[in-house]
Amino acid sequence: MKLNVFFGSALISILTLFTLTACKTIDINEGRVPSEYLAQAKQLAGTYKGSFNGVAGDLVISFNGDKPVVKYHNSHGDDILNNNCHSSFGDLLQVTVKNERKNPSVSRALFDF
Repeated sequence: MKLNVFFGSALISILTLFTLTACKTIDINEGRVPSEYLAQAKQLAGTYKGSFNGVAGDLVISFNGDKPVVKYHNSHGDDILNNNCHSSFGDLLQVTVKNERKNPSVSRALFDF
């Protein structure tokens, strides 16, 4: 009997933990952030320094209304592939939000390329 009670309690604890850490993936229409997420999304605007394929550069996120705009720049120009392809980021396609109910945060954003 105690084993069953312990197992039941452990199962409830695991399910609660899973619920609290679960992620929600949101499909985005026309690259526009849904209004309920817009204020938080705009907090991600800014310049992020890093590297792509070993080349240092800046990823710049800004907003045109409710539409995020992503641009890349490094010492070779604005082409993230550095091969004169004129590559660019397109519309936001999908966002994954962690801890949606308590302290939500974006854990992944997928853009058209």
